[in-house]
Amino acid sequence: MEDDVELQRFLEAEGLTIKTILPKRRCLFATRDFIPGEVIMREEPYVCIPTSSNPLCQQCFKSDGALSKCASCNIVWYCGVECQRLDWKLHKLECRAISRLEKKWQELVTPEIRLLVKLFIRRKLQRDKVIPTTPIDNFNLVEAMIDHQYKMEMKKLVAYAMKAEIVTRMLQQPDLDLDKAVNNFCKVSCNANAIVDIAMEPLGIGLYPVMSIINHSCLPNAILVFEGKLAVLRALVPVEKGDEVLISYIDLGRTTRHRQHDLNAKYHFTCTCPHCCKFAEINDQILDALRCKRGKCDGFFVNKDRFYSHDQKLECNKCGLVKTLEAERRAKGKIDPLCDKGKSEFFSGSILLHFVL
Repeated sequence: MEDDVELQRFLEAEGLTIKTILPKRRCLFATRDFIPGEVIMREEPYVCIPTSSNPLCQQCFKSDGALSKCASCNIVWYCGVECQRLDWKLHKLECRAISRLEKKWQELVTPEIRLLVKLFIRRKLQRDKVIPTTPIDNFNLVEAMIDHQYKMEMKKLVAYAMKAEIVTRMLQQPDLDLDKAVNNFCKVSCNANAIVDIAMEPLGIGLYPVMSIINHSCLPNAILVFEGKLAVLRALVPVEKGDEVLISYIDLGRTTRHRQHDLNAKYHFTCTCPHCCKFAEINDQILDALRCKRGKCDGFFVNKDRFYSHDQKLECNKCGLVKTLEAERRAKGKIDPLCDKGKSEFFSGSILLHFVL
C-alpha cells in the first residue's frame, strides 16, 4: 500500500495518475494537458537484456567503439570500465549463476531466461539493500503486473516450467520455487517490451513496470520510443486532462482480424476500441486503398457492396467518385515499387524521422 502511495506521488509530479477501472484494471490517466510530441514520462527498465545479433553493451545498449566481453561468463559485453562498474553488483551474481550450469545447460540459456535470472537477482539485491529502491524501481511493481497464466495454453506453460527449472538451478535461492518462476515467465510474456532503435531494429527486451500499466488502443494517443534502453512515452495527439493515456502494443498497419489475432495470441484480450468496432470494416479497406484524386477530396476508394468481381466498381467513401477494380490494380502496380523503395531508404538511414517540439 505504501508503495502505491509513493508511485502515485511520483506520477502526480509528472501530470499523471493511476485509476482502477474494470475490466481493464489499472489505467494511466493524464492530470494535465500534453501537446503532440511532448514527453509524458521516461522510465529505465527494471531489468533488460540485449538480444541484437551484433554485440551491445549490457549497461548502456550502445555498440560504439571497442566492446569487451566478460572474461568469466563469456556472454556479456561492455563498452568500457565505467559501464562494467555500474553493472557489476548485478552481473557479479548473474555471472556466478551462469557458471553454476554445466556447459550443455549453458547452451539452453535464452535471453528470456537471462531476463528472469536478472529479475530475481535484482529483487534480492533490493531486499538486502545492496541497491536502492525508488517509487518506480522496486519489485512490488513487478508483482502487481498481470500474468494471464490461467489463459495460457498448457504447452506454453510446460515450456515455461522447463525454463523455470533452469532458472532455479542457476539461482539456488531458497525462496524461489518452480511455481513462482513460471508465474513470472507469464508476466514477462505479457509485459516485456522489445527495445528497438530508430529504424525499429530490435536491440533487446526489457521490463518497464510503470509503462506496463498503460493500456492498448488501435487509436493510440501516445507512443513508446526508446533512447538506448530508456523508454520514452510521447504524446501523438493532444492529450487533455482526464484522458486515459493509450499506446499500441502491435503493428497497426494490419486489418482488424489480424490485429485481434495478435492481441489475443500475446496479450490475451480482445480490443474494443472504435477502430476495431465502429470503423473496422471501412478502415480495413482503407489500409490497402488508393486515395481519391478529385479536387481536395481526402477520401479513399472502397468496396461498399462487400463482394468482388473483375468489373467491380469502387467508390470514394467521401465524394462518391467511382472507378473500376481493374483501374485500381493498375495504379497499385505503379505505386507498390515506390513504396518498397521508400521503406528501403528509411530503414537504411537515408531518411531520419524525429519529433519536433
